[in-house]
Amino acid sequence: MSVCTLIAADCPLAKVAPEKDYPVDINLDTGEIHDGGEDDNFYLTPYPDISFCSDKAYGVTLEWNYTPGRAKRVISYIRDIVERAGSAELIRAWLDYFYDNFDERPIYKRQEIRVVDLTEEMLKALDEADPWSGRDRMRPVFTCLRITQ
Repeated sequence: MSVCTLIAADCPLAKVAPEKDYPVDINLDTGEIHDGGEDDNFYLTPYPDISFCSDKAYGVTLEWNYTPGRAKRVISYIRDIVERAGSAELIRAWLDYFYDNFDERPIYKRQEIRVVDLTEEMLKALDEADPWSGRDRMRPVFTCLRITQ
């Protein structure tokens, strides 16, 4: 039903929300959304069943408009997870995608990196990944970045 960025791990993941409410300004003529740009203006919300895209036990959805400052905070969050659990996954997926047979399964693009190599630019590229950009327009492409120590 919609594209989503998820963080998955084998340890419980903390919920994150902004410390205060920020106004959102939506310009319907240009399609621009302005949310104040504050570094803490993003959400990490528990996702109850991540099994459709990961074998990890816990997951959170990342709800944000990318900014470099927010990306730094998300990287810090991921570093903490990797320190506790040994690895984490960042996944760009299509939610509510269920398949009945092998030919309908999503295509997985996987990459593994060390947590020290994770950058804001990588988060931006993942955030911009289009799950319907593959050659087979009937199967979404799930992008998975596995982050290890």
